[in-house]
Amino acid sequence: MKRFTVTEITAAIKNLLEGTFRETVTVSGEITGYSVSPRGHIYFSLKDDKAKIRVAMFKSASSSARSYTPKNGDSVEVTGELKLYETDGAYQIIARKIEYDSVGLFWQKFEETKRRLEAEGLFDESRKKPVPELPERIALITSPTGAAVTDFITTAKKTGGRFVIDIWPVPVQGKEAALPIIKALNTAGSLTGIYDAVVLMRGGGSLEDLAVFSEEQVARAVAATAVPCISAVGHERDFSICDFTADLRVATPTAAAVKLSEGYAVREKELAVYQDRISAFMENRLNRLNQRMDFLGRRLGASSPAAKIASLKNMLGTREQKIASKMREKLFSASRRLDICGNIVRKHHPGIRIEKMKSRTDSAYRVLKTLALDALKENKQKLELLSARLGGVSPEKALERGYALVSINNRLVRKAKDVHLEDELEIRFNDGYINTFVTGRKLSEDGNGKNSDNKRRVSKGQERTGETQDD
Repeated sequence: MKRFTVTEITAAIKNLLEGTFRETVTVSGEITGYSVSPRGHIYFSLKDDKAKIRVAMFKSASSSARSYTPKNGDSVEVTGELKLYETDGAYQIIARKIEYDSVGLFWQKFEETKRRLEAEGLFDESRKKPVPELPERIALITSPTGAAVTDFITTAKKTGGRFVIDIWPVPVQGKEAALPIIKALNTAGSLTGIYDAVVLMRGGGSLEDLAVFSEEQVARAVAATAVPCISAVGHERDFSICDFTADLRVATPTAAAVKLSEGYAVREKELAVYQDRISAFMENRLNRLNQRMDFLGRRLGASSPAAKIASLKNMLGTREQKIASKMREKLFSASRRLDICGNIVRKHHPGIRIEKMKSRTDSAYRVLKTLALDALKENKQKLELLSARLGGVSPEKALERGYALVSINNRLVRKAKDVHLEDELEIRFNDGYINTFVTGRKLSEDGNGKNSDNKRRVSKGQERTGETQDD
């Protein structure tokens, strides 16, 4: 077998490709993944229903040949040369000219769906439900392995969110993702007694990655949720049909976490302000009372005999202690109420639930690992038993017991009627092979129970004629 290097294979493909397409080619398709480099070069992919091809148009060609500004979704015709670059092993079109054809199929379908749903009133603000300021539990419909989930949870913690997060795992791109998303929306969106909000979420991506969120049935499922639904799909520049039918559209998954947490952040600030106000009020009240007692003491000292002054002083001291005690009790009671409010807020912290779920997950992992090892051991024993049984009936074992294998032209002979006179046979024994020619043949009993002896030294043609007559 001849061996090749990566360079040799790539060079052969390059020669084949560029040798086949020596002239410029014109390729039609839809623009996707459009970008412009800082140096002014244009890069995008040209796609149809089944395939993609990369396109590069350098600044020198784009400034002189481009008659319009391309954008994602446009259907265009690209004229240029097919090239393959050995460094990455990928081929692309080096464009010389880009001509606008029509609006791409994706955007055409997008606009048609948008107009139809808007005409039905699914975009009207009057039908949209308000999102609760202090949600206690939310359903997060997204991919459980994406970065968007991590960003959402991290942001919710940082911004003071105290709600419980239930993740409903679904695929978030491709045509096959539509049905799981619709099922999750229908189920989670109907649980008004459990969830305060439903968030349909994924990170940014290309038009193809986000296309499922512009499917008509997905958008209708978003509009039909009984629980307030938030659409947090893509980045700020990305839009989908779900953004219009949702009760609230936010630019990113992070923005959704901020929106759901802002009520808690406001309440925490308000509690801090109230606590400061109560402390200041109590301090001012105590100071005024102390000043009042000093004033009364001075009046008594100026207008009463020494004995009466002493008596009144003792009485004032007792009252001062009682007032101070009452003030301390009120301050302690207010502080206790603040502590209770703080405990209520901390009680809903998702970290506690996460630790419990982590413990249950670790336990389930250990049980699953034990069951998997037991099953593997059992299957290994079964395999060894079957291997031993199979070895007992192998052809090599039969040869060791004194049997032989007969073949013609490397084809195993199973019946005597498959052998003809003068055929060359190869007979395999346990210790070697022999070759021989057929000089006679005797078949087993025929249908009447009589032996049919065909052992004759005749030519092969005559023997075959006799077989036909016998049959």
